[in-house]
Amino acid sequence: MLKEKILGNNLYNFLFYLSLILPLALIAGPLISEIVIFYLIILFSYRFIENKKLFFNPNIKILYFFILFYIYLLFNSILNSVSLDLSFKNSFFYFRFLFFSYIFFFIIYLDENKFFKCLFFILGSIFLFFFIDLLFLIIFDQSISGSKLVPGSERFTSLFRDEEVMGGYVMKLLPSLLISLIFLKNKKLLFFSLLISGILIISS
Repeated sequence: MLKEKILGNNLYNFLFYLSLILPLALIAGPLISEIVIFYLIILFSYRFIENKKLFFNPNIKILYFFILFYIYLLFNSILNSVSLDLSFKNSFFYFRFLFFSYIFFFIIYLDENKFFKCLFFILGSIFLFFFIDLLFLIIFDQSISGSKLVPGSERFTSLFRDEEVMGGYVMKLLPSLLISLIFLKNKKLLFFSLLISGILIISS
């Protein structure tokens, strides 16, 4: 199989599931998510260095798009900055996002059907938990997560506790959920996902 040739079956499975726990890692905190991203980059880099030819496949045209986009960000940041040194230092490390995006592309490229099914299951489960948690708070005045409305703002935070970031979390991951549903061609779940996400964003 292609994924065995490029990454090796065991490494692919590890990268596959490690990438899918990233949404959960973001809830746990920035440190956990950074560790997950670090391991993804290190493991992928090892295989990348070991066999460059497989990764620079001319048929995988999106690689060139990532490279060109990175160059664009680099020059755009330099040209629009007052301090050239500071701009270069900040924009130089954009390669981290470039490489991280490329890792995700390769994981999807090698088994897109499995990836989008698992992605929907994880994100759908997270959003559904938030929604049920909110319903428990409204009905029983006590959420499953043990969180309450933030005093003063009356915002629901669920697993984020005192941090009022749940709305931002939902908004950032909603496109990924919708893309997975569009790929899976499930219009009914697409509507319910938008409805639940909208309620969560308003309440948080």
